[in-house]
Amino acid sequence: MVICVQFWMRVAMIKVLTGKERADSWALFEQLFRLRHDIFIKQRNWSIPSRLDGREIDEYDVDEAVYLFDLDDLGRIVASVRLTPTECCSLLADCFPHLIENGQSPRGPDIYEGMRFIFAPTLPRDEARQVRIRILYAMVRWCIDHNIAWIQGITDVEYFRSFVDITIRTTPLGLAHPYAGGKTAPGGGECIAFRWPASRDVLDDLCTYARRERQFAISFTH
Repeated sequence: MVICVQFWMRVAMIKVLTGKERADSWALFEQLFRLRHDIFIKQRNWSIPSRLDGREIDEYDVDEAVYLFDLDDLGRIVASVRLTPTECCSLLADCFPHLIENGQSPRGPDIYEGMRFIFAPTLPRDEARQVRIRILYAMVRWCIDHNIAWIQGITDVEYFRSFVDITIRTTPLGLAHPYAGGKTAPGGGECIAFRWPASRDVLDDLCTYARRERQFAISFTH
């Protein structure tokens, strides 16, 4: 499946694959897992299990997982996100249930979890903003097309504001809590869980945000 997204006069074809297609698209998944290792293990120093061969694969990289890829003209990943059905695969429910303080269930047939959201660390700042919006737009669009009501995720608290800036429909599920020893520990920090509705309103908010970012980019470069 391919989702067509156009921002800033560029049309991007977001490739969508499931975990069942890993064998048929092994080169792309190999690139993904190595990029995740570079970002999460090498750069962010996350204390999570990783393969000795330089790949980051976890227990949620299952057949049911849905992967969205934004690729450049050479087939290199510039952004990616993984969606998992929470009824069987939820990092929030399994490892971070304390982040939910409003009484909502982290699992449901119409709730998917968006995790392992990455973009290539070598991208210039303006391009990084563009690919971030494109992959998020494609994620919401896929969920709408598949009758998913909610997208939930966990993010470092310093990044949470950026999701609120994109859409006022960003709903925190609780307060921020430390992880991996907190901010003073290597690879630690504070994280917060939140949800987006998978709705046309959020798509509109992403488009509005993209227009604002474009204006900023133009003023920034002059």
